[in-house]
Amino acid sequence: MRSDEERISQLHKRVADLKRQRQKRIITVCTAACSIFCVSLIGLIAALGRPVTGNTETAYTGASIVNGSVVGGYVLVALIGFVLGVLLTVLIRKYQEVKGK
Repeated sequence: MRSDEERISQLHKRVADLKRQRQKRIITVCTAACSIFCVSLIGLIAALGRPVTGNTETAYTGASIVNGSVVGGYVLVALIGFVLGVLLTVLIRKYQEVKGK
């Protein structure tokens, strides 16, 4: 028969193990989301960076993603880069927090 202290100790170990598993799942999901986002961003830039055939006015469409405006395209690319940077920062901080404990 176990004493109360042994049962409480086992309970705390189990709770800590469940927290570790949950954090591991969260990091895995964040990593997958960042990877998918990066691949999508690279694909979008590659698809929109090709010259348009048959139209001599706009031979390059890489920066003109929004309404044919060059400035709008650069703003969109900057916004996507910012969001990607925030996601990576959060992911790295979570990873460091888990490794620090």
